[in-house]
Amino acid sequence: MSHDELEKLPCFEFKALEKGTSPVDCAVCLENFKMGEKCRLLPICKHSFHAQCVDSWLLKTPICPICRTSAGSQRKAMVSGHDESSRSREVRLELRENQSVEVGTQVNSNSTPIPSSSPSEHVV
Repeated sequence: MSHDELEKLPCFEFKALEKGTSPVDCAVCLENFKMGEKCRLLPICKHSFHAQCVDSWLLKTPICPICRTSAGSQRKAMVSGHDESSRSREVRLELRENQSVEVGTQVNSNSTPIPSSSPSEHVV
């Protein structure tokens, strides 16, 4: 990502909504946001970071450090040379006796379901 593209991403001054709310931290430096600090919001995924922390990351890697979504304003992201829509995800859920879970998935036309690995483990 270029400096010009980086400067187009929205910034804001951090303000806690209420006293006593849980602290919010920057996933890059792991420090809590403090009142008045300059933060940057990634427009697609809506994750926020200290501007100084995430700017150095985005200049090298133009994706969100948390969810790997494109940091630019385009909806489609490229990760490791692969189109985001062609990536598949595997989620493992281990269920104990008498537990149930409802899992919703969105499957594109190119995907096929993955069978369960064992009776107590569901792969989605």
